[in-house]
Amino acid sequence: MVPMELDALKTVEGNTILTAAIVDYILGIVILSIVISMLVHGGINPIGIELIFAKVIIFILVTVYLIPPAIDRLLRKVVHLGFADSTITLSMAALFAFAYLAEHMNLASILGAYPFGLSLSETKFRKPIFEHTRILDHSMFIPLFFVDVGMSIRLGAFLR
Repeated sequence: MVPMELDALKTVEGNTILTAAIVDYILGIVILSIVISMLVHGGINPIGIELIFAKVIIFILVTVYLIPPAIDRLLRKVVHLGFADSTITLSMAALFAFAYLAEHMNLASILGAYPFGLSLSETKFRKPIFEHTRILDHSMFIPLFFVDVGMSIRLGAFLR
């Protein structure tokens, strides 16, 4: 079982572990971006490193501080128009848009998806969206993630 299934993420310790994992992942993405930049440009480019940090910080700040009220208003309008079930569809479409936007900015898609998830958690629609997307997560996205990871590993390297 994972901490989410045990409701352990609702504790201070669970939130601390999750936050540390996300910070670790973001720092890993930044370092990886720097290494790739070094390989492409043949050395350390201080302006390139600063640009990567600036893009990450701006993207996360905009997503965490400006998007929650906007997405909440949008979801409320969708429900007010009589399309309550469309909140899931709208959330998923926006999630993919943010992930794409991050990739388009040469950042990792998780840097678009995770802050957008934080934005959704600040809306009154958090619980129904979470419950519906959890079904999709366990039946489609998590298995696809492991297929992707598995396909990126060369089996021959393990057999040597």
